[in-house]
Amino acid sequence: MARKKADNSILQMANDIGVSTATISRVLNGSPNVSGDTREKVMNAVKKIGYKLPRPNPGSRIAVICDYLDEISQSGYIAHILSALIKTIEDRSCYTELYSASAFIRKTETFSPDVKGVIVLCGDQMLVSHLKELKNIPVVVLNNQDIKGYPVVKSNHLQSGRLAAQYLLDNGHKDVGFIAQVLNTAMKTRLKGFIDCFKEAGVEFDESKCEFAEHTPLYAAMKRILDQRPTAIFVADESFALEASYLLKDVFNVKIPEDISIISMENPSVSQFITPPLTSVMQPFNEIASCAVDVIFKHIRPVKGEDLIFDNKLIKRMSVKEL
Repeated sequence: MARKKADNSILQMANDIGVSTATISRVLNGSPNVSGDTREKVMNAVKKIGYKLPRPNPGSRIAVICDYLDEISQSGYIAHILSALIKTIEDRSCYTELYSASAFIRKTETFSPDVKGVIVLCGDQMLVSHLKELKNIPVVVLNNQDIKGYPVVKSNHLQSGRLAAQYLLDNGHKDVGFIAQVLNTAMKTRLKGFIDCFKEAGVEFDESKCEFAEHTPLYAAMKRILDQRPTAIFVADESFALEASYLLKDVFNVKIPEDISIISMENPSVSQFITPPLTSVMQPFNEIASCAVDVIFKHIRPVKGEDLIFDNKLIKRMSVKEL
């Protein structure tokens, strides 16, 4: 029991002083992106319990597996979570090795001893079978509930759907649409939170207004929803924020929010600069990345079978009209 308490002391500190584990990690790793008051609060807590941050060997490498490499140049989820990971790994004086799943499978037998961990963004059961062949290399899964058997660090997908739904309800919207790219387990959870919130308010969600554009152009999926004339749409995918806004305004000639309200997942490089700026639900990319790296280096030891979950944040802007 004593070992478990020590392993999770960074979690206890975070709870005790009211900051995230990511903030504690940034302070202990000398990152400048922390206020003076917060830094002092963290260091006082560190001294009080005598916590010392284990340091990885300089030059250690973390392998990151991502099959959506073509999306790195785009400003969406993959670009932002990878950016957060690379920055966090760099803050630990380590390096990032980026692989597609197929390249990783070919590489596992020849990993250098400098590879200290693997962070998985996406993959399938073939990948899992190769991950199991790794000896003494920790694996962490990020924001993906379809890969089983490893610690998972993720945002609260259920809460993200509920945040969007509740804000629409608060503004009088009951006839709404939902659009996303891929119907994976995480997105199913987000959709469940969205639908549950409406049901709890006594509003039945019309699932014919729910579209996934994995195998169809976003234009076609959006048109099917618009044809049913909802008052608002939840764009539940960061990668769609810009395209959805463009289609509505410049292709369908729909005014936001006068004709239809939009709430989206936050794309930090885009959402605030679109006209009008989009009301969004923001995933805590930096906190997720920092926690994943902390798990790799054993600063945090998750309880087996329990995911490490971070809540999202609602950012209110100008794309939702009160009815």
